[in-house]
Amino acid sequence: MSAGMGSILASVYDLPWTLPLHLALLLVLLPLTTTGAKDGRFLVEQTATLEGEVGGLVTIPCSFTFPNTYRPQTITIIWRVHNFHGEFIFDSSNNLTHRDYQGRIKFLGSPLQEKTGTIQLNRLLKRDSSKYFCRVIIINGRRIKAWQNIPGTHL
Repeated sequence: MSAGMGSILASVYDLPWTLPLHLALLLVLLPLTTTGAKDGRFLVEQTATLEGEVGGLVTIPCSFTFPNTYRPQTITIIWRVHNFHGEFIFDSSNNLTHRDYQGRIKFLGSPLQEKTGTIQLNRLLKRDSSKYFCRVIIINGRRIKAWQNIPGTHL
């Protein structure tokens, strides 16, 4: 038997003795990793599908997370319509609203305090039936990071 094969066999035979130790370690560490998993990455969450009636209103939720190492001075929320690279319809940094949505978008988000970028779309029109995408931009000194929900919310 070669030395390499003996090492493999020794590892296999040692497995029953080390398996309980590895499982115990995993069970101790698992809660620590899953608790902070969302906070450890850039993520924008949106509801997949919403319904609204013409003339009514709909709230399109957006929440986000980013690594704890980022301490943003500014967080900007931008909403796009139709597709991932679609037109900008709202920009929270200077409260700009696309002309087709003037007076109909209300920003409900609280980016710095609650990590939300939710909007409310009022006086719904038939043409508002589309996909909406929430984009988050954080600025911390010279560090700028932008990320966006990929599937968006279908209205």
